[in-house]
Amino acid sequence: MRIADLTSFYSPSGGGVRTYIHQKMEYLRSHDEVDYSLIMPGDDTSVSQEDGASIYTVRGFPVDQKGLYRQLSDVGTLVRLLGEIKPDVVEIGSPYLDPWLALISKLNFPHRLVGFYHADVPDTYVAPATKFWPSLARDAVMGMSRRYIRFTHNQFDATVATSPVTLRKLEEMGVENLHLVPLGADTDTFRPGRRSPALRRSLGLRRKDQLALYVGRFREEKGLPVLLQAAQYLEKLDHVHVAFVGTGPMDDEVRALCARNERCHYIGYVGDRDEMAELYAAADVLINPCPYETFGLATLEALSSGLPVLTPNTGGAGYLAQASQAGMTFSPQDALDLLEKLDRLLRSDLRLLSSRARSFSEGFSWQNTFDKLFSLYKELTDATASRSAVGA
Repeated sequence: MRIADLTSFYSPSGGGVRTYIHQKMEYLRSHDEVDYSLIMPGDDTSVSQEDGASIYTVRGFPVDQKGLYRQLSDVGTLVRLLGEIKPDVVEIGSPYLDPWLALISKLNFPHRLVGFYHADVPDTYVAPATKFWPSLARDAVMGMSRRYIRFTHNQFDATVATSPVTLRKLEEMGVENLHLVPLGADTDTFRPGRRSPALRRSLGLRRKDQLALYVGRFREEKGLPVLLQAAQYLEKLDHVHVAFVGTGPMDDEVRALCARNERCHYIGYVGDRDEMAELYAAADVLINPCPYETFGLATLEALSSGLPVLTPNTGGAGYLAQASQAGMTFSPQDALDLLEKLDRLLRSDLRLLSSRARSFSEGFSWQNTFDKLFSLYKELTDATASRSAVGA
């Protein structure tokens, strides 16, 4: 079986899609029957090999100021590459130009298309961009964005959702051929036993201090502004500190907060999984303020590390917090509610919540994720083979 991932959501600087792709490549180390290719954007076109996978970089234009993310745009090169790869299945990992690039290529090659819904575009990007518009205009644009998702995904042979919350949203938009495939966690790497008093001391924490951790891109749609606002009032809580792990357009704002508030700690981008696991285990709670998560990978990794979690009461992260019974939720964009719930959570029985968190996370694994996903791929390719045999 030949599989190609086509995504403009992949960034070398991290993110959930990067983790998903790298875990997929790790899974495929023991599956020699699969020929895997990744097609991602860059500033030029190139090809390399990594862990038995073929990595194709195709020219794309930057979509943020730092060029951390790019959009695939070289149609000719992309169509030529897919002609050379001859994949049985192409998985589309971002919703903008990528679906059209894949559909154009399908005019020439008979591969199956699977849409992986990594981002809730209408609520994550369109709603915030139009929040100050007149209601009629805002509703019209939101309706257009949902119809766009429905139209593009209904051109695919299947669409993958990673949480029941996301599945319901897609159903409400009218997307068909939906499949629920939850993401996983590396429970061997992310575990409570990695807690390091030395790491806590390196952040200036004393024994009685409690540490809340933010892990994610420093971007507005990740809910970071509400956390930055809440962090300005940390003095209302006894002995509570917040550490920020990540990078992105709001890097300067995070650094400025940490420079003037001794309870806030800038850690920046961490690319090493073992280092990240030690950071999770060194904390007392994870705060994921994003109300639009399709799954909440950092939230699951934190639960695997035995961390109680604080999330909005919406989206995939909210689902994980509620389903695990190992955290609390707050009203999205409400800094005072976030602060109040953080205080309440840190005053709870953290040992009990940690045990619940770890137990819940053990029901998820990357092995299960990709067993389900590749079962779907096989189902689609078998159907193609059956139709070809009937046609012959």
